[in-house]
Amino acid sequence: MDNQTPLSTETLINELQSYGARLVDPTAGHESRRGGAGPSDHKALTIDGMTVMVPV
Repeated sequence: MDNQTPLSTETLINELQSYGARLVDPTAGHESRRGGAGPSDHKALTIDGMTVMVPV
């Protein structure tokens, strides 16, 4: 994907739900995981007026 082309809202949400997000501020919730077995955590993010759950 071209890094200069903005993603559509639908594509951004799909990418975030597929790959997750890494938290910059560890006090905002659980420490970000690198993957592997075990439970994951998620955060509610509001993107373009829609609230979506994104793994962290």
